[in-house]
Amino acid sequence: MLDMNRMIEIIKKNQDFKKVGMILCHNGVIRGYSKDGKKVKGLKVKLDKVKLKDLINRIKKKPGIIDVLVNIREG
Repeated sequence: MLDMNRMIEIIKKNQDFKKVGMILCHNGVIRGYSKDGKKVKGLKVKLDKVKLKDLINRIKKKPGIIDVLVNIREG
């Protein structure tokens, strides 16, 4: 499992890093209360690996993108 600092190190080693203007990171958190006001006890995450791979491949083809790294904790 990669942490955010390790992911940034990997990006910086990319031969095209000199072209980078930004590294975008998203770190989601579980809110304390749901939108309808109920206390949140937990969150279950299930990964669709096929859809994720397709999404990563499409994003990598966009101009200006040098890499896409993803770390998802299922459970």
